[in-house]
Amino acid sequence: MGQFINIIVFIGILSACAFGAHAEPGGQPTPSTLPSLLTTIGQTQVILHDIRTADHRLVLELRSPDVTSMPSRSALHLAFDTRIKAISEPSPLMPLRLETAITDQQVTFFLARDPFAFPQPWSYTVTIAFNRLPQTGTVTWGNLPPQKVTYPSTPPVAQVNTLPGT
Repeated sequence: MGQFINIIVFIGILSACAFGAHAEPGGQPTPSTLPSLLTTIGQTQVILHDIRTADHRLVLELRSPDVTSMPSRSALHLAFDTRIKAISEPSPLMPLRLETAITDQQVTFFLARDPFAFPQPWSYTVTIAFNRLPQTGTVTWGNLPPQKVTYPSTPPVAQVNTLPGT
């Protein structure tokens, strides 16, 4: 009987860990529609992975199926309708070299590819913190026309119903 109770407790702990793993600080779960493709410009995709409402952060992934289709040097601009507080520096990329420039409402990634690179996909993820979450913005890749981006609205705060006497 004691072994049966241990198994039930173990399953309960695993279930709690599985359901709690996707919760963000502040108790609001990440929307189930994520990740979502925000825009494609050239062959580069801008993908929204997470909205962290508690600390006004977006987690974005930039990726392309083939590094050799890129110009040898180019710039990817992300502009937002709100001020940027901070940005996480992406880890070093191969076969790309990366420099980041941040202004009040814009992040620019200056990318340079290895001229001898083999055809291969590239991807990196960056976290950007804001004073408040952005609603709209633009993405510009090199000399291609800018693409307008609308960020999903933040998920509503869950209401907690309490019963009298609890």
